[in-house]
Amino acid sequence: MALPKVLEDNYVLSDLRGQRQLHWIPIGMHLLTEDDEGAPRGYSDFPWYGSHVLILRSDAANSLRETMGPYGEFLPLKGGDGLELFNATTVLDALDENRSEIMRFDDGDILNIERYEFRRQAVGNCPIFKLPYRASNLYMQAGFIDQIKDMEFCGIGFRLVWSDEIDPVREVTLPPRHRPVRKRRWWWR
Repeated sequence: MALPKVLEDNYVLSDLRGQRQLHWIPIGMHLLTEDDEGAPRGYSDFPWYGSHVLILRSDAANSLRETMGPYGEFLPLKGGDGLELFNATTVLDALDENRSEIMRFDDGDILNIERYEFRRQAVGNCPIFKLPYRASNLYMQAGFIDQIKDMEFCGIGFRLVWSDEIDPVREVTLPPRHRPVRKRRWWWR
């Protein structure tokens, strides 16, 4: 789990709504290494902050940069052993509001989406995106999640919110490790 060192930086992170950050000032982050009872937390390649942003350790960021780069930007963070923030700048108007179950504020803005229905043609093959509503969650397609699994990253979970498949996988959990494992690419000549 990662938290900003300065409380006010939570507002900066919650205000990432799909715009490129041309004047980004790296935010200082603190990695929580123990849970509330003092037990050690496992190692994660994706320290949790919230569902609207994705924080990555440098190995994960470097490995996924080519896939994710066209859909957002990687922003540096201070502290926490080379953390980077992925700011999704791909915003798709893909939610079928008539078929979804949506709770709204009195002014009509979306409070919560209870059941999602996406328009497949609006999503297309985009692996990672946001919706054009307030602090939207990040949404990822199954192929991208499979890529993360195949690269043997750890410490992240995904919950299915929508699928047009008959019997989809509902949840994917890549548990944390007890200590970091350095991954190196190698080959035989």
